[in-house]
Amino acid sequence: MIEPERVLAHREILWSGPAVKQLLVKWKDYAEEDATQEDELQLHNQFPHHNFGDKVVLIGASNDRNPLDESGRPKQERPRPNIWKVYTRRNRGVQPKVS
Repeated sequence: MIEPERVLAHREILWSGPAVKQLLVKWKDYAEEDATQEDELQLHNQFPHHNFGDKVVLIGASNDRNPLDESGRPKQERPRPNIWKVYTRRNRGVQPKVS
């Protein structure tokens, strides 16, 4: 089975909408000249356990602030206190004293 060995470069291209990130992938047991451009999302779907540089898939753990609960939804953080905005009135109508 063919599988990626490492990512040589990356680029972003525009396809009638949002930018798509593509990776230049060197395949295992193939020469570097045979490297191909592949969509990052497609590679992650085909090879979920492969480390593509900065995107590491953690199995059974999370490095997010809101890990998932048993139902797959993000766990709720504790409620945060209300932030009060304090406004001060400018000195309107007060004329500076001229001496």
